[in-house]
Amino acid sequence: MEGKVVLYPIMGVSHIIPMVQLAKLFLKHGISVEIAVINPPVMPTSTTNFISKVSTTNPEIKFNLLPPLPPPPKPPTTPISTMLNTIQSNNTQLQSYLQSLSETTSVSALVIDFFCVDALNVAAALEIPVYTFYTSGANDLAVLLRVPELVPTWDHTKKDVGKNPVVIPGIPLLHAFDLPHLVLQFDTEDHELLINVFRRMAETKGIFINTFELLEPRAVKTLKDGLCLSTRPTPPTYCIGPLVTAPQEGVAHPCLRWLDSQQTNSVVLLSFGSSGNFPINQLQEIAFGIEKSGQKFIWVVRNPESASPDGKPYDPLAEPDLGALLPEGFLNRTKEQGIVVKSWAPQVEILRHEAVGGFVSHCGWSSTLEAITNGVPIICWPLFAEQKMNRVFLIEEIKIGVELKGCDEGLVSRDELAEKLRWLMQSEGGQELRNNVNAHRINGLEALREGGTSERAFLEFKKNLKLQNV
Repeated sequence: MEGKVVLYPIMGVSHIIPMVQLAKLFLKHGISVEIAVINPPVMPTSTTNFISKVSTTNPEIKFNLLPPLPPPPKPPTTPISTMLNTIQSNNTQLQSYLQSLSETTSVSALVIDFFCVDALNVAAALEIPVYTFYTSGANDLAVLLRVPELVPTWDHTKKDVGKNPVVIPGIPLLHAFDLPHLVLQFDTEDHELLINVFRRMAETKGIFINTFELLEPRAVKTLKDGLCLSTRPTPPTYCIGPLVTAPQEGVAHPCLRWLDSQQTNSVVLLSFGSSGNFPINQLQEIAFGIEKSGQKFIWVVRNPESASPDGKPYDPLAEPDLGALLPEGFLNRTKEQGIVVKSWAPQVEILRHEAVGGFVSHCGWSSTLEAITNGVPIICWPLFAEQKMNRVFLIEEIKIGVELKGCDEGLVSRDELAEKLRWLMQSEGGQELRNNVNAHRINGLEALREGGTSERAFLEFKKNLKLQNV
C-alpha cells in the first residue's frame, strides 16, 4: 500500500454508500483508505446498520467513528441547516483525528463529500490536499458550480423568478425552478448555507464525479474547458464512474422469485429512494394508475408524508399498513399483475433481473446509475434536491427517460401514470429508450475496464497526488 487517503462523507446512508464504492476503487489501486464518520447526537439507524454490514463483508475498509458531538446549543430549524451546522461543528473532532493519524502515517489527501466543504479549513491548517467527491453527474456539477454567480443576477422580488433561464455552454437549457428548491428561498439561512457549499466546492484540488465520459460528453467538456466559472479556474475533474453497489448473491426476497416466472422486459419497478414518500391521495392515484395500465409491476410503498386519519403523523420508518393506505380491493385485484413491497426492496437485484423492462424513479443519481448499468429506461418522477435537473438531462441529453406530467404540480393522475407505463413497456418509443440505455450500459462497462476512460481518470488523479506529495 502507498500513502493513505481519508474519506469524509456526510451522515446519510445514501452518501456513505457511494463513498464506500470510492473506497473500493482506492484499494484496487493500492491506496489505503479510512472513512471518517461524523457522530451526531442522533445517528440514523440505517447508517449504523450499513457501516456494520460493510465492516463485516469488507474488513479492509476501515471506518473511524469520530468522537460524539454534543447537542447544539440552539437546535437548527431545518434538515439542511441541521446537517450543515453539524458538519461545521465537527471540525474540531476531524482535526484531532487527522492530527493523530498523521503521527503514525502520511495522509496523502482528504476526500470530502461535496456537502463537507467546511472541512477545507481543517485541511488547510494541516496542509492536507482536499478533493471533492460529487456523488451525482457532470451536468449537475456544471450547473451548481455556476449557481453562486447566477443567483445575484436574478431579481429576487419577481414572482416568476423560477422561470429565469440557466444557460451554460454544453448543458441543456434549465430554468431556476429546476434547481434545488432552496436556491430560490432567498434571504434564508438554508439558501446561504447551500450557496456556500456550491461556492467552496471550487476551492478543492480536484473533483471526483460518479459518471463516465461517454454518458455526459458535453458536460464533461464544459467542466474541463473551465466554462462553469468566470472568476476562477474550475478544479480538475475526474470521471471515475459508474460506481454502483454490486448485486448480492443469494438474496431470497419473494419479489425476486416472482420475477423468475415473468417474461423478459415485462415488469416495471416503481421505487422512489430511501426518502421518497407520498401523501395518501397520491398513493391512491398510483395504485389506480398501475391497475389501469395492465402492466406487470413491483411497487415499493413507504408510509405517507401526511398525517394519518387520526391526525397523528406517520412514522416514516414503520411498516406501512397497505390495507389502510391503498384503494379497497387493490391488492386482491392485482395479485396476478404484480407485487407491492413494504418500505424496502432489493433494488439493484430487481433492476438486474431480465424480467424488468422499466423503472418509475425519483431520478436520484444512484438509482439512475443502477438503471443505466442494467439497461433499464426511466419514467421520471423527481421529488427534491437535484432530481429535477436530472430529469431534464435524462430526457433531453442522455435520452433514456420520459416525462411524467403532474410531478411539479403536486399530483400525478392515474390516467397519466397508466398512459406512460403502457408507452414505456409497449411502444416503439419505449423500445428506443431501452436501446439507448443499453448502449450507455455497454459504454459504462468499457469505461471501467483496463484502459477505459474512468480508469485513466483515476490514474491521472493518482499521478497528480504523487506530484503534490513531492
